Amino acid sequence: MSRPQVVAGDNSRWTGLDLSDKKLQSYFRGMERPVATENLPAFFKGTKVSLADSGADWLITLKWDGEYLGTAIIGLEAEYSDDNPAERLMEIFAETSRLLARFDGSNDNADINLNLVKLLLGEREKRCFGHDQLTEAIVDHVHRLARVMGFPPDQERNLTYGCLLRDIGLMSKGDDLMVPPEEMDPTQWPVYRRHPEDGATLLAKLNLPQTIVDVVHCHHERFNGEGFPRGIAGREIPLAARLVTVVENYVSMVIGTGGREPIQPDTAARIMSDNLGQRYDPDIVNLFLQAIRSDSDKSGDGATKKKAAPARKRVLQKV
Repeated sequence: MSRPQVVAGDNSRWTGLDLSDKKLQSYFRGMERPVATENLPAFFKGTKVSLADSGADWLITLKWDGEYLGTAIIGLEAEYSDDNPAERLMEIFAETSRLLARFDGSNDNADINLNLVKLLLGEREKRCFGHDQLTEAIVDHVHRLARVMGFPPDQERNLTYGCLLRDIGLMSKGDDLMVPPEEMDPTQWPVYRRHPEDGATLLAKLNLPQTIVDVVHCHHERFNGEGFPRGIAGREIPLAARLVTVVENYVSMVIGTGGREPIQPDTAARIMSDNLGQRYDPDIVNLFLQAIRSDSDKSGDGATKKKAAPARKRVLQKV
């Protein structure tokens, strides 16, 4: 159509597909549900063979409000398993279609792309943890802290991108690397430690803003210099990475990830306070906990605020 073709991945066979046949285009427009390549009608035999040879497993029509927006062609990894893949694809691409329709009618493409990245990474999180609460909560808290620190909108957006893409170096690795480090075997830990550099290397090819790359490369560095991959310390660690480290660790403790049990927010705050100058930048922790307290005060009713205030005060005094 008028939108340029997008090919994701390194498989050159995708670029050789010829899908210009008018009957095929008409069939695409009429599809109501995802269709497995092997189930294409027999009169599309040539197309069926070329799709199969390219590794394409599913065809999904993108529609919104009755308007045809295009067709997505998806190849699944061999180990992927799902009792009802068609339903999963419908769930993902219904939201994709909605965002794509907004993209076509809006000049604010950066926000649309951001939502797409959040959507796709949230799907991986659901697979690993059974929910996507981690990504949602981290992004919410990053916005909250960025506003407190006075980030302009473009820098806040780049910070959010970095937050979402922080573990992109793990995307090609197995889901077993999503467990806590103490549960990894001797072969997994070295692979995990490389993911910040692997992610930064991937993003370096895209000429992205430095803030995004800084977060991906440095979000596992520690303020005392005992982090990885480079072991840099203090203000040598980019500000954006120090910020994301604080938010990610807090949210991970409160939600519970990798088999860990969630803990209460005040307990997480005390743990962070005990690690000031070690894992975390003290100034950012201070601002973050103040931002949480301020939002809690605004959202709670009078009785709740009066009861909860002493506990928050004790936490902040330790900071």
